[in-house]
Amino acid sequence: MLIVDGCRIRSGGGIVHAAELYKKLSEEKHDAVFYVSKELAVELESLNGKLPVFQVGRSNLIQSLFWQRFKLPKIVNSYENSVLLTLDCANVCNSKNRIAIHQDISVFMPKLWFLKSSIKQQIRQIFLFFLNIYTFKRSKLVIFQSEFARKITQRYFDCPSVVIPHGVNAWFEDYENKKIVKNKNNLKISCVSPIFSYKDYPTVIKACKILERYFHVDLKICGSLEDQKEYKKIKKLINKLSLNSKIVFLGHVNQDEIEYEVSSSDVMIFSSLSETFGITLLECMQSNTPVLSSSFEVSTKILNNPNTVYEMKDPVDLAFLIKRVVDNKSLSASIVEHQKIRAKDFSWDLSMSKHLCVINKQNFTDKV
Repeated sequence: MLIVDGCRIRSGGGIVHAAELYKKLSEEKHDAVFYVSKELAVELESLNGKLPVFQVGRSNLIQSLFWQRFKLPKIVNSYENSVLLTLDCANVCNSKNRIAIHQDISVFMPKLWFLKSSIKQQIRQIFLFFLNIYTFKRSKLVIFQSEFARKITQRYFDCPSVVIPHGVNAWFEDYENKKIVKNKNNLKISCVSPIFSYKDYPTVIKACKILERYFHVDLKICGSLEDQKEYKKIKKLINKLSLNSKIVFLGHVNQDEIEYEVSSSDVMIFSSLSETFGITLLECMQSNTPVLSSSFEVSTKILNNPNTVYEMKDPVDLAFLIKRVVDNKSLSASIVEHQKIRAKDFSWDLSMSKHLCVINKQNFTDKV
């Protein structure tokens, strides 16, 4: 019996990953049961699969840890030859036969701890660091989503591990052959990420100020305003640079709205300073819009194209990369062609097949 613990998976790539795992296990008629958060339960139940899903409903970290420590072991021990698969590495269940999936690289990057907007969040990151180490020590195997994530964590603790990248769902199919009329006098830039300090929006905003010398700039930011303190700092910067009429925060938007905003842009910028994998980047690479990224290692590995990368936290380098791409139609077209081909290297079917190989104690050799 495979027991899947997803009580702390509530948003983003974690939910997408868990949903794909659920679909694959259902297709393979695997003997499995899921114990998950309210948010993940809603997603899994919408798939109409045949595997049982139980909502744990723990609303905070302490409650989740209490459930993992005292209630989950009883469930695991109630089955013979059970395997516990934890969908993140902050898990205190004392199971002897556990596979853990690593989800959050930021807890292993101390310089990012103190970018958090409050002391409470900073302390939480430090606590999660030690909690991840605890999980690593008690897992037979850890699944990482990128080689970079494995390399960073191995500075602190080495453990048996494999790297299995995410896949990507099909996006932008409605825009494949649709021509969106763009204003030649405007430069439209889109970003798709929630507001957090590590997403590094100030660099994008400062680049927009530089680009004002050459274009009428229009920046659209798709993403929930998660960190209000960071949002206020960004708004203060926008006001200081007199860019209030040039930058629009759209907040949380659905897939259709993201597809429209990215497809109608001249470039899409992925400015993050830390990603465990970067699924948003991969999704947007399926569009007809050139995707540019900071030089963070995970992002550059996914893009696999030096013509699309700027130096992290360098607004001048970003501004002139954007100008170079926008001014050179041939370069822009080649970037789009390359990113679409590259995106096809990441398949959920392949990713989940590898997960099942691990669960069933089989080996695989193919890499992305």
